[in-house]
Amino acid sequence: MGNVVGNGTYRAGGETVRKFLCKECGRTFNSRTGTPHEGLRTDAGRIDAALDLISDGRSVKEASEESGCSQSSIRRWMADGGCISAGGCTGMKDRPLPDSDLPKSLMYLPDKVAKCIRGMVSAYIAEVGLKPYHLPVIMEVGCHPHMSQRDLGTRLPIDKSRISTIIKELISRDILVNESSGKMWSLALTEKGEGMYESCRDISRRTFSELLDDFDRTDLDKLGEYAARIDRRIDALYKGSSEEGDRRRTCEIRITNTV
Repeated sequence: MGNVVGNGTYRAGGETVRKFLCKECGRTFNSRTGTPHEGLRTDAGRIDAALDLISDGRSVKEASEESGCSQSSIRRWMADGGCISAGGCTGMKDRPLPDSDLPKSLMYLPDKVAKCIRGMVSAYIAEVGLKPYHLPVIMEVGCHPHMSQRDLGTRLPIDKSRISTIIKELISRDILVNESSGKMWSLALTEKGEGMYESCRDISRRTFSELLDDFDRTDLDKLGEYAARIDRRIDALYKGSSEEGDRRRTCEIRITNTV
């Protein structure tokens, strides 16, 4: 439609990768965008060769020696899901982890899902002029009006100082407002924020509708149950590690005072 123009090239290994610019939205991308080689700076042929060796049952060390790629790079490509997406590797067997009956892909799944969701949300949320990190804050405040900043911090897996920065940014953009006059914050959405909240809900529905397209109602119910169980277990582990840290600090203080 005439909105995409060339924007130069760069070298990735021995390959020339073309860059492009959209004159409508200002976003840049390249000929690897949307492919298994996106974000990688190694020649695509060498990547595929290394992952083909892995799919044939070779070890990372053997694949490294035969393809000329470093072992750390091959492991990173595998963690990013390249061994499943790259051409010729779709038949790779998912071997269990050492001393475990769990499939190896389970170890990589959380990072892979997070990366996929971030990419999809980034594409959608640019349409409404927001950043991906705005979405969870707007969604939580929209679902639970008049919550404090501290409550928001307990609900989101985001660093407290980062949450504070995001809140200030959204307040400056007239999306959030602090309705409390005291020390305890009472966060709420403005009229503009309510519109953004509906947009965020739509983006969330679109994202997960695409991600879980092959799931029926029974599958979704089971997935929700498993996710809730994992979530509770993570909370328990966090609580246990926090209590252990408190005990260690208390012990250190007592030893210091004794000395």
